[in-house]
Amino acid sequence: LGRPFIETTQRIHVPPAPPTHSEVPALEQDGVELRAFLDRFVQWMCNRDAAALGAMFTPDERCTLVTVGDSIIEGSKTITKHYTRKMASLVELRAQVREAKFFVFAGGRAASITARLDSDQLFAEGMRRVTYRDTRLTLVLEKHEGTWRAVNLHYSLPVGGPVETLD
Repeated sequence: LGRPFIETTQRIHVPPAPPTHSEVPALEQDGVELRAFLDRFVQWMCNRDAAALGAMFTPDERCTLVTVGDSIIEGSKTITKHYTRKMASLVELRAQVREAKFFVFAGGRAASITARLDSDQLFAEGMRRVTYRDTRLTLVLEKHEGTWRAVNLHYSLPVGGPVETLD
């Protein structure tokens, strides 16, 4: 009885409950939709379709684009103008996804896509070709009226890599 009372607090990890049977098809469907979103995004880039790229964002000022070498661009209209200017400077753009991961959260109302991709870009000015290898891509999405829309898109190059590799 002469021993002091010691109180300890421990953190207990409780794994989340497995999805219910009815949630599994919804998760699988979201995965299919997110893969299709990424495929369309890459196709629009390769087609240099600035209007489609701008339209994939939420239709308001609550979205951002962070690209390699540019400042943070806010709002779907400003992002569309950026893509219009950028895509007009290109003669050709080829891109290929090397790896992609899809995560759904907030009860299926939000998701993220992380991917690594390679691209080759031929610029009209001087017919200069630029190759980007292992570019990181992160998209944060919200579901709006049953459709995934980008809230944030961020491109980055691997740490320590050159900003561009000329061929």
